[in-house]
Amino acid sequence: MELLARLLEALPTADFGTKTQLLEAILSLREALGPGMSDVVQHTLVGLLNPKKGAPSMQKEYQKRFILAALHALLALNKDSRDLMVELMAYYVQAPPAPRLAIEGLIEEMGVRDPHRYFYKEMDSWPVAKDVPKEKLRKACSLWLEGAMQELQEHRALLALKQKSRGKHSCQFSPKPKVTPSQWRDTRWVHPVDAVNHFAERRLEQQLEEEIEQLLGQPEEMPRDTVMALPLLRKRQAILRLGETNAMLRNRIPERFYFPYIFPRYLLKGFVPFVKLPLPRINLGPFPSDSKRPASPTTFTAKQQLVQKYFIPKFSYADSYP
Repeated sequence: MELLARLLEALPTADFGTKTQLLEAILSLREALGPGMSDVVQHTLVGLLNPKKGAPSMQKEYQKRFILAALHALLALNKDSRDLMVELMAYYVQAPPAPRLAIEGLIEEMGVRDPHRYFYKEMDSWPVAKDVPKEKLRKACSLWLEGAMQELQEHRALLALKQKSRGKHSCQFSPKPKVTPSQWRDTRWVHPVDAVNHFAERRLEQQLEEEIEQLLGQPEEMPRDTVMALPLLRKRQAILRLGETNAMLRNRIPERFYFPYIFPRYLLKGFVPFVKLPLPRINLGPFPSDSKRPASPTTFTAKQQLVQKYFIPKFSYADSYP
């Protein structure tokens, strides 16, 4: 214990870099600390974080390291300490946005469960000037924490009285249970973490009640012939399966097609006796003689002329056809 006493004596006069190293040495002796010595270490650390002049600030890097080391030490010694919660709240309000993440991590390590960030939104809503002293911030945070702890104590007292009244056989003329001020003003058995969690739960209940009131305030009956439009779903385009085209469900983009330009003049004027087209010559004789038939046709048209396309009905068997 003599070594620990010397380390505590050297803390106030050392610079911030040496103080950080001394805190690490003190934490290494944490298992050997008794209840009384642990309280002395916590009181010393709180005093170092709140001196009368020259309080450490989160704006400077070497001072910020000492502040975080001292807060870690207080958390390791007693996470249910009220002074620790007040210090975390004061530094959160005073710190710039970047160091607040480290303080939020310490608050979560204490046991605060606030997924909707009601506790942090409450502290962000406080009007705090840049040059406000640390002592004033601690007083404001301490008053707010005391009110939250009293609210939790009152809630617990009401629940206890309700349970007692349910256990007894109540009659028509039995007196109603009353809550005395001495039952909720005593916050000795209330942890700061539980008070903050209760505050976050109450804020969540209030928000849900407001949303339910807004929904109930809307018109209940709606016309039956109303067609409600579904919201647009942001999803990727479906992958087509083999043989699936969705021709009826998709709008095809028409291809660009242009008709040829028509000149604004007449191509044919007056009566035309004939039109000369590049057509092959076709013999219209139905029964060509053998002398006119080509011996060896070389073209496709000449081969077509060899095929007999006409017949005489009286020399045919057309009557036997169905």
